Amino acid sequence: MSERRYLGDSEINFLQTESFVENKRGRKRKVPYYLIIQTLLHTGLRVSELCSLIPQDINFSERIIHVRGKGGNKRSVDINTEISSLLRLHIANKKIKVKEKVFPYHRSSINKMMQKYKESWGPHMLRHTYAKKVLENVGNIRFLQKQLGHKSLNTTAQYLKMLPFKKQKELLENLLDEE
Repeated sequence: MSERRYLGDSEINFLQTESFVENKRGRKRKVPYYLIIQTLLHTGLRVSELCSLIPQDINFSERIIHVRGKGGNKRSVDINTEISSLLRLHIANKKIKVKEKVFPYHRSSINKMMQKYKESWGPHMLRHTYAKKVLENVGNIRFLQKQLGHKSLNTTAQYLKMLPFKKQKELLENLLDEE
């Protein structure tokens, strides 16, 4: 498997700042750049999952997004308070109906949006960044597997390569202790 590319802290800060400023410029077409980036960065959703998200999929009280993922598999993804609030506000401000798409954009549009900030960046890098952050901060491979919607733990374990060896070893030992 090829090396997974993720964003470092300074790149994340740059992307968040630039996308926030972009939204404040008052463009004719109000694309919620900041919200799209924040949602991808803090949920690990695939772009296709983000683009098919409807308000009915979001349980704001439990802070969960019900996702129809790859291969038609369904899963529940935990979201933090900030993302929940931002999504609720966006849906209310745009008057998005229960069965309308929260982000009515094509995957290629979101790819272009990311490349506007840096040519080599794509939205899937935000999924990799999310995975790395979860492993560093939560330290639970099974939780990450659930969040990302991987059938195989081996697929999720590939993200361990992004961590220092000592952390990889610690997480693998924790996994073995669970079993």
